[in-house]
Amino acid sequence: KPRRTARQSGLYRAVWRWHFYAGLFCIPIIVMLCLTGMVYLLKPQIESLLYGHLMHVTPAGQTVSYQSQLQTVETAYPGATISSVTPPMSPSDATEFEIVRKGVAKKLADFALDYSVWVNPYTGRITGHRDNSKDPVNVAVTLHGTLATQRFLGSSKWGNRLIETVASWAILLLITGIFLWWPRGSRRRSLKGVLVPRLEQARGSRTRWRDVHAITGILFSFVALFFLVTGLLWSQISGSNVHKLVDSTFGTASAAAPSSVNVRKIDPSGPWATSTLPVPVSHGEDTPQAITAETGSLSWNPPQLEPQDGAPLDAIVVEAQKLHFPRGYTITMPFDATGSYMIGNYPDIASHPEQPSSSERFAFVDQYTAQPLGGVTHNQVGFFGRTMDTAVALHEGREFGLLNQILSLVAVIAILVAVASSLVMWRKRRPVGLGAPRGVANRRINLALLATALVLSVAYPLLGASLVVVLVFESFIVHRIPRLAKALGAA
Repeated sequence: KPRRTARQSGLYRAVWRWHFYAGLFCIPIIVMLCLTGMVYLLKPQIESLLYGHLMHVTPAGQTVSYQSQLQTVETAYPGATISSVTPPMSPSDATEFEIVRKGVAKKLADFALDYSVWVNPYTGRITGHRDNSKDPVNVAVTLHGTLATQRFLGSSKWGNRLIETVASWAILLLITGIFLWWPRGSRRRSLKGVLVPRLEQARGSRTRWRDVHAITGILFSFVALFFLVTGLLWSQISGSNVHKLVDSTFGTASAAAPSSVNVRKIDPSGPWATSTLPVPVSHGEDTPQAITAETGSLSWNPPQLEPQDGAPLDAIVVEAQKLHFPRGYTITMPFDATGSYMIGNYPDIASHPEQPSSSERFAFVDQYTAQPLGGVTHNQVGFFGRTMDTAVALHEGREFGLLNQILSLVAVIAILVAVASSLVMWRKRRPVGLGAPRGVANRRINLALLATALVLSVAYPLLGASLVVVLVFESFIVHRIPRLAKALGAA
């Protein structure tokens, strides 16, 4: 077996040191992201299991008007603000209302919605509600995106930025891991230890665990990288920078004047590429409106005649049918007296796992006249935006239905195996302190690694900012404390 040159050995140890510290920093958050991601991945199945008795009803002839159902919810929850309504997807489904109760809006922490309420469309009676602050899927989503920091620190941005920083370091972790795995010497001519674990080694040996860690990591490295990159699309800094590249790739189809409120503000779970699109303003008209719905003839007055008498909810449903929205769409309520209804159909809202991004679509409707104000379909979004929305649907396990869920679940389990095996390897080294690899006193090697990390920082600014903190800490603090320097491999 050929010996490594001093330069190769120094480079290997330096990369190993970076890999070690990146892992040390990332592992707790990565495990949390994997576990909460698995819960969200199985959202359709979990919701059906926990709330199926509330979500499903027995068909019984004529249905009650949507406006009556809405009024039932308002009566049952006095002072509540109704955020959205999802008409039944099938004759055996209930109508779902999302509400924020009176006095809860300012205390809502990271949960965008307070209660989910289901109404039997045949009887007009409420079948039950879900407290979203206690729902396992909503709790998982909140942890996954913000670490629930709004509850403890008063703002969700701190958790979002910590996750963004960790995800950026995890990308560096993958790059250094690939370098450490790369076959050298005699390993180039053998699959053992490269793509096949060396099972002939003593049971429980560190070599066996090294192979489990390295091979599992390398086989799923590109999937892990995909999860990290697509997850960062929702981050406050990196994601916002990418969004700037997308915003100019589609033209707003709105015929009305836009407001300063965008899609993300009224529906945080909406589609990624079009989340910054401004919502059109509703103006209304001076003449009374009328429309024919399934429940009979509807009529209402414009706001100039009766300030509180806008279009009934049934008129918005009729407009959704005219626009050929398939069952499963959600109607987001106007945000104020000038806002408009938003009819949306996109992956995150449906209750079944197969929700391809190609079916993504939403339209705006005037809250007083029930007339369309424009909208956007998946095909109207630019190529880059469509690609990102498809990537997000894949990330969430919805693009290919059950198959997507299974493959994503296998990938997440593989990532957890790679993490667990790294901890076993670390313990088997019987480390003193942290057992960090010793630093390399080679300025060229260290500068080359730092330059690589800084290149990544162009795309992921928080990686660069945290690198500066690490370098300052190691240069001015670690060497002044002998025990700390020894524990961190700097002595």
